[in-house]
Amino acid sequence: MRINAVCNYRVIDAPLWLAQHRRPDEYLYHEFQFAIRAVIGGKSMDHLLSDKQKIDEELSAVMREKRLQGIELNNAGMKDLILPSEIRTILTKVVEAEKSAQANNIRRREETAAT
Repeated sequence: MRINAVCNYRVIDAPLWLAQHRRPDEYLYHEFQFAIRAVIGGKSMDHLLSDKQKIDEELSAVMREKRLQGIELNNAGMKDLILPSEIRTILTKVVEAEKSAQANNIRRREETAAT
């Protein structure tokens, strides 16, 4: 799967931030990648698809725990979760099966009510 994510931050002490890292943007990018892996790695596919708000909160918390000096983290979160075509096909079949089962239950109830 591929995840598009965003991390909003503000530099509050530029000399400190720049003195600590040769390439501060790359450093932040790598730390953000590690945070995403830490949050996403233990989650099931259903959880990732259903509770985006909680994942965003966890990702923001993990980034704040890093206490990166010289910057202030505002928030972090997932923008998009892009699934491989095989998984999308499987999920489509699952949804179709669930909807078909729901339709069958409704038909049965209507037939029972009619008799």
